[in-house]
Amino acid sequence: MTATFRDARQCSISELESLLLVSRDDLVLAAPQVASCPRLIRDRQLVAVVPDFLEYARLLSVGQARAMLGRAGSWQNIMRAMFAAARAVAKQPGKALKTDFWLVAEALLRYDLALLRDFHGAVVLHPYLTDFAVALSQEWFLQLFFDLAKCWHARGIWTYQFPLAASALARLGIPCDVVVFASSQLDLDSQRVNREIKGLELFRRTMLLLDLAPARVTTEPPWERIVERFDSIDGVVLPWERREETLKKQVAER
Repeated sequence: MTATFRDARQCSISELESLLLVSRDDLVLAAPQVASCPRLIRDRQLVAVVPDFLEYARLLSVGQARAMLGRAGSWQNIMRAMFAAARAVAKQPGKALKTDFWLVAEALLRYDLALLRDFHGAVVLHPYLTDFAVALSQEWFLQLFFDLAKCWHARGIWTYQFPLAASALARLGIPCDVVVFASSQLDLDSQRVNREIKGLELFRRTMLLLDLAPARVTTEPPWERIVERFDSIDGVVLPWERREETLKKQVAER
């Protein structure tokens, strides 16, 4: 294991700015965070998860589209992202009238990718969309993501269904630079896939990151015991505990 990423997607922009000033941790971020802090994130490994599906769904469901757009930062970012999203809708106006789930997902994906114009880290598809695409036989969406993200040097997926997602990538023949997956001590299928996947040519160069955030449901997360069962991973993703007051104090002392 050589990498430890902190998942900071739940940080506000002010928290993130403070965090970036006092920490050199490798980070997992959402696209609007990357767009809002472009000069502060070049000195570490980064994973951007697209689209920011849960947050966008929450805001849109309560009529807060303006708040969603505001998260992109500058008006230049907003207009570029809106234009990219509109391209998806313009291609299929009939589906737009029906509020088709996959059309909305594509529009949000294009929106977030447009916010990553100068991003140099890894871009991965949100786990809900990855797993929906695999479970609902909509694997074309995986191919769409990899096609749209082809200008980034590292592309991948995040999944809670590692064996199914790995099988889908193999069927599609998609070279994947990064796979982030969640598992547990008793998840024998994921442990088997983890042992076997690096032996396949398609995944020989794939970075495998084990998402340990789900382990927070226990009082003392058994992270070390889970990691022991995955001998072919390249790193882990840990939850970022919000410490805004501590960060502010550390910044003030600099």
